[in-house]
Amino acid sequence: MLPSAAAWNACSDARATESRASRRHATSWPAATTIVRQSGLDLQRVLVESHHDIPVIFITGHGDIPMAVRAMKAGAVDFLPKPFDAQTLLDAIERALVKDRQRRRVNDRSV
Repeated sequence: MLPSAAAWNACSDARATESRASRRHATSWPAATTIVRQSGLDLQRVLVESHHDIPVIFITGHGDIPMAVRAMKAGAVDFLPKPFDAQTLLDAIERALVKDRQRRRVNDRSV
Protein backbone atom coordinates (compact mmCIF):
# COMPACT_ATOMS: atom_id res chain seq x y z
CA MET A 1 0.00 0.00 0.00
CA LEU A 2 1.32 3.43 -0.91
CA PRO A 3 1.58 6.11 1.79
CA SER A 4 -1.11 8.76 1.89
CA ALA A 5 -0.36 12.31 0.80
CA ALA A 6 -0.31 13.34 4.47
CA ALA A 7 2.59 10.95 5.06
CA TRP A 8 4.80 12.75 2.53
CA ASN A 9 7.03 15.32 4.15
CA ALA A 10 8.04 18.40 2.12
CA CYS A 11 10.31 21.21 3.20
CA SER A 12 10.16 24.83 2.17
CA ASP A 13 13.54 24.76 0.47
CA ALA A 14 16.32 22.41 -0.48
CA ARG A 15 18.73 23.64 2.21
CA ALA A 16 16.23 22.87 4.98
CA THR A 17 15.66 19.43 3.49
CA GLU A 18 19.40 18.78 3.29
CA SER A 19 19.81 19.87 6.91
CA ARG A 20 17.08 17.48 8.02
CA ALA A 21 18.74 14.65 6.11
CA SER A 22 22.05 15.32 7.86
CA ARG A 23 20.43 15.05 11.28
CA ARG A 24 18.61 11.84 10.41
CA HIS A 25 21.30 10.20 8.26
CA ALA A 26 18.52 9.52 5.79
CA THR A 27 18.89 7.03 2.99
CA SER A 28 15.82 8.35 1.22
CA TRP A 29 12.81 10.54 1.72
CA PRO A 30 10.08 11.90 -0.53
CA ALA A 31 10.22 15.46 -1.80
CA ALA A 32 8.02 17.36 -4.21
CA THR A 33 9.52 18.19 -7.62
CA THR A 34 8.37 21.76 -7.18
CA ILE A 35 9.07 22.92 -3.66
CA VAL A 36 8.01 26.34 -2.46
CA ARG A 37 11.27 28.11 -3.34
CA GLN A 38 13.29 25.57 -5.32
CA SER A 39 12.75 22.80 -7.81
CA GLY A 40 13.45 19.13 -7.28
CA LEU A 41 16.46 19.57 -9.56
CA ASP A 42 17.78 22.20 -7.14
CA LEU A 43 17.26 19.82 -4.23
CA GLN A 44 19.10 17.08 -6.12
CA ARG A 45 22.00 19.47 -6.83
CA VAL A 46 22.23 20.44 -3.14
CA LEU A 47 22.27 16.77 -2.12
CA VAL A 48 25.05 15.99 -4.61
CA GLU A 49 27.09 19.05 -3.59
CA SER A 50 26.78 18.17 0.10
CA HIS A 51 27.79 14.53 -0.56
CA HIS A 52 24.42 13.04 0.42
CA ASP A 53 24.59 10.09 -1.91
CA ILE A 54 21.01 8.91 -1.70
CA PRO A 55 18.87 7.52 -4.49
CA VAL A 56 16.47 10.08 -5.97
CA ILE A 57 13.20 9.28 -7.71
CA PHE A 58 11.47 12.21 -9.39
CA ILE A 59 7.67 12.15 -9.47
CA THR A 60 6.07 14.98 -11.37
CA GLY A 61 2.93 16.12 -13.06
CA HIS A 62 4.74 18.99 -14.75
CA GLY A 63 7.97 17.47 -16.02
CA ASP A 64 9.24 17.46 -19.56
CA ILE A 65 11.97 15.64 -21.47
CA PRO A 66 14.73 18.20 -20.75
CA MET A 67 13.93 18.04 -17.03
CA ALA A 68 14.01 14.24 -17.09
CA VAL A 69 17.34 14.25 -18.93
CA ARG A 70 18.87 16.69 -16.40
CA ALA A 71 17.58 14.61 -13.47
CA MET A 72 18.91 11.34 -14.87
CA LYS A 73 22.30 12.83 -15.81
CA ALA A 74 22.58 14.14 -12.24
CA GLY A 75 22.05 10.62 -10.92
CA ALA A 76 18.31 10.16 -10.41
CA VAL A 77 17.21 6.54 -10.25
CA ASP A 78 13.99 7.25 -12.13
CA PHE A 79 11.73 10.02 -13.39
CA LEU A 80 8.05 9.17 -13.15
CA PRO A 81 5.50 11.39 -14.88
CA LYS A 82 2.01 11.37 -13.39
CA PRO A 83 -0.16 9.44 -13.70
CA PHE A 84 1.63 6.16 -13.08
CA ASP A 85 0.53 2.88 -11.60
CA ALA A 86 1.56 1.63 -8.18
CA GLN A 87 3.77 -1.12 -9.62
CA THR A 88 5.81 1.44 -11.55
CA LEU A 89 6.53 3.30 -8.32
CA LEU A 90 7.31 0.10 -6.43
CA ASP A 91 9.74 -0.95 -9.18
CA ALA A 92 11.49 2.44 -8.99
CA ILE A 93 11.74 2.16 -5.20
CA GLU A 94 13.22 -1.32 -5.52
CA ARG A 95 15.85 -0.04 -7.98
CA ALA A 96 16.64 2.80 -5.56
CA LEU A 97 17.06 0.39 -2.66
CA VAL A 98 19.32 -1.88 -4.72
CA LYS A 99 21.43 1.11 -5.75
CA ASP A 100 21.72 2.26 -2.13
CA ARG A 101 22.68 -1.24 -0.89
CA GLN A 102 25.39 -1.46 -3.54
CA ARG A 103 26.74 1.96 -2.56
CA ARG A 104 26.81 0.99 1.11
CA ARG A 105 28.68 -2.25 0.37
CA VAL A 106 31.34 -0.36 -1.56
CA ASN A 107 31.64 2.21 1.24
CA ASP A 108 31.88 -0.52 3.90
CA ARG A 109 34.72 -2.20 1.99
CA SER A 110 36.68 1.03 1.67
CA VAL A 111 36.61 1.74 5.40
